[in-house]
Amino acid sequence: MITTVGVLLDALGHGRQYELHGRMQAWSSSALELRQQQPPTIPLNVHHRRELTIGEIVSLYRDVDGRAWAVGLADDVDGLLKVDQPLYYSAETSCRPDGTDIVIEGCALTTQPAQLGLTPLMLLAGDLSSPNDRARWVHPQVSAKMRERLEEAAEEMRGRAKRPISPILVHDPLPALPPLSQRMDDSWRDLGGGFQKSAHVGRVLSVR
Repeated sequence: MITTVGVLLDALGHGRQYELHGRMQAWSSSALELRQQQPPTIPLNVHHRRELTIGEIVSLYRDVDGRAWAVGLADDVDGLLKVDQPLYYSAETSCRPDGTDIVIEGCALTTQPAQLGLTPLMLLAGDLSSPNDRARWVHPQVSAKMRERLEEAAEEMRGRAKRPISPILVHDPLPALPPLSQRMDDSWRDLGGGFQKSAHVGRVLSVR
C-alpha cells in the first residue's frame, strides 16, 4: 500500500488545458469553494482512467493559506514509488455554473496536472491505518505538523469504517473564511489573518 499526501486545489484554483489546434481552455476551481461535506467515496485513479482505479481519498483538509490537501490510500500498481517523474493530484469535480459548491467526484494521479501551482505529492510506503507503517515514515516534508495531521487522518479512517456511508468532511484549521465569490466584493476587508464584512461600504452620500 501507498499513502499519498499533497495539495489538491489551492485558493485560486486556476487551471488550463490545451485542446487540438492549440486552443486553450481555462477555469478556476478554488479550494475555498469546496462543499464542506464530500461524497463518502472519492476514487483515486491513474491519469484519469477510471478503469485504473487504484484506491481512494480518505481525508481532506484546508490549511491556513486556503489550500485543500488530500490524503489518499492506493495500491502500488506498476511501481508508483519508482516513478522517476513527480506525481500530482488532479481533481475530478462538479460545481454550480458560477464555480461554487464544488464536489470532488474523483481524483487522478498524474504527471501533468491541468491545475496550476500545485506541488508534487509525497508518496509514503505503507498503510495509513497501520501505526507501525506510520512510525517508519521519514521524509523531508513530513514535519511534526504533517505527522499530526496524518494521525488525525488515520483516526478519521477508523471512525468512518464504522459509518461507511458518512461523508468525507473538509476540515478547516480556523473558522471558515467566506467563499471566494463573496470575498471578491469590496465590502470584505482583509484584517491579516481573517476577513470581516463591513456594512459601511457603498455610495458616498455626503462629505463634511
